[in-house]
Amino acid sequence: MLSRLLLTSVLSSALLTPPGSAQQLFAAHSDGNVSTLALRQTGNIYNLSVTSVTKDCEVNPATLNLDFSQRILYCLDRGKGSSTQGSLNSFSIGDDGKLSRIARVSAPLSGVAAEYFDAGGNGARATATEVLLASTVWATKAP
Repeated sequence: MLSRLLLTSVLSSALLTPPGSAQQLFAAHSDGNVSTLALRQTGNIYNLSVTSVTKDCEVNPATLNLDFSQRILYCLDRGKGSSTQGSLNSFSIGDDGKLSRIARVSAPLSGVAAEYFDAGGNGARATATEVLLASTVWATKAP
C-alpha cells in the first residue's frame, strides 16, 4: 500500500512537470546501492530509468534525506552483520544525477531514521538519528 501511495504521489507530481523534462528520484537498497532515477514523460507515457548508482553510502543505506536548495543528498548507513558502527554520508548531486561523496562520519550501528536540520545561522547542518538496537537518539554535526 505504501509503495502504491508513493508511486501515486511521484506520478502526480510528474504530471505537473513540462513534457520532456525529467524528475530526479533517489532510492536506497539494502544491497548497498544508492540509485538516481529519472522519471520522464513523453505524451501520456512515463519512463523510469536508472541514471546513476553508487555504493559510497556503505553496506546498508537506510534513510535518504534531500537538501534540494543545496543539491545535497544525505544517506544514513545502518551497518550490517559484523559491523560495529554505521555512517552518515553526504553527496553532491550533479546535473545528470551522479552522486559524489562530500564527507562521511561514523554513526551508531543500526540507525533507522535520520533528520537533518539547520544548526545556527551560518548554514551549518546537524542530524538527529534514531538507533533501533540502543533505543536512543544520537545527534551530531552533519557531514
